[in-house]
Amino acid sequence: MDLGVPSAYESYSNRLDPHDEVDDDYAAKEFQSVSDQHVLLRRRHARNKRRGAFDTVRLCLRILILLLDLSILSLLIHGVNIREKTYNSVDRNEDGWGTQRASVNMFSTWLMLAIAVFASFVQMIALATHLSLPQSLRDGWVHTVAVLASSGTVIAAWVIATIYFIVDKEVLQGDWDLWSWSCQNRSGHSSGPWVTLCIEMMSTSKATETPEKVPDLPPSFQETMASSPPIFQTQFACMTFNMFDRIRFINFTEAEVSAIKEVVAARWSPGLSHVQPYGESMEFRLRGRPWLHRGDGNDDSRRLMLRILEKLFDMGWVLQGAMEITLKSESKDSLIFRKQDPIPPPCDWICISFDNSDKLKIVDSPPKDLTDAILQTFGRDVRRKEITSDRAKIHLANTPWNPSGTDTVQTRIILLKLIETLERCGFTIYATIGSKGEDEEGAQDLLVCQRVKGWIPGAPIWHR
Repeated sequence: MDLGVPSAYESYSNRLDPHDEVDDDYAAKEFQSVSDQHVLLRRRHARNKRRGAFDTVRLCLRILILLLDLSILSLLIHGVNIREKTYNSVDRNEDGWGTQRASVNMFSTWLMLAIAVFASFVQMIALATHLSLPQSLRDGWVHTVAVLASSGTVIAAWVIATIYFIVDKEVLQGDWDLWSWSCQNRSGHSSGPWVTLCIEMMSTSKATETPEKVPDLPPSFQETMASSPPIFQTQFACMTFNMFDRIRFINFTEAEVSAIKEVVAARWSPGLSHVQPYGESMEFRLRGRPWLHRGDGNDDSRRLMLRILEKLFDMGWVLQGAMEITLKSESKDSLIFRKQDPIPPPCDWICISFDNSDKLKIVDSPPKDLTDAILQTFGRDVRRKEITSDRAKIHLANTPWNPSGTDTVQTRIILLKLIETLERCGFTIYATIGSKGEDEEGAQDLLVCQRVKGWIPGAPIWHR
């Protein structure tokens, strides 16, 4: 038997022919394969370690951003809550007028509130997915796209809101918003919550800014006197009743004239004939002859006059005086208005006229407490009375509006009693308007009176 021939039963490990050439690199290749596996494991471990550190940093950043969003959200909710509690409160200015809060544009506040809610929701969802989802899902493309889309949406929303603030306040110079009203006018607020809100908002807005410079000492008296005085500009306007059927508005804005036009169209049943420029004024021509003097008076024209004065008052135009400066016999008073900011509180309005020779008439729904007080004041001098829901007509004895001799003094005493009764019931004289006709006779002044809505007996009365 030839021993050099390999047997079919020989093990696989001994099948190598001792005479064959042996590969010296075989053991080295096996060692190199094992070494590569260790290198790959070490690299994967290092990569996982770096990823873990990055995830920790990202988690901390998300928590900080969530806390920032929640702080902004709580501050805005706090501001809205203060506004809702103090919106209808009434303060008193130096002149004694009751003042309400100025109109505040809340769109920017609602916009920031919505963005803060959305941003907080996104951050909470991101934290929940980070803590609950396995690493394999967080590494997937769906999670990556969702993170990029939500983050991009939140950033875009904050950028759009910031641009809106800049354009609205610096370029358009729009209405007060919640922040500007509470801070830039905080000196005029007597309500403590508004001052607190200003401090909180100022602290939040200044958190990312550099510290302010320590203020210098106040200027000396000489420096104060040498400095330029502050610029202060008051707006005035004029309204006149011309001929028998016209109203002219001077120095009012187009929007204000349009608002008055709506009042005239709604309150004067004959309607408007035309509206056109007249010199530097805007003229309304009414159908009918509302300004024609009548001995018994024209209640509809007086109601129209009251509604016009009320509308101007509600827009901030407060009457400064009524005066006649022309020699024309048919000319009527010029009503001079001054623009007031903030706008005074709304009032109840009545018109008192002295018709014929003995008639005292109160037009436009006089309150019952006033009519009862006037009847009690004049007592036996009341000869006849007609009290309805929209007017009160009282006939007095001895024709007080056509006196002679010492009766002229008695007429003034009646006037004083009337004014005292008006004030006791909360009314103050807002204007006296002449209503003379072409002959200048038989045309007594009209008393336009007002009372702050919600007035109660014993409360102070504020005069313009």
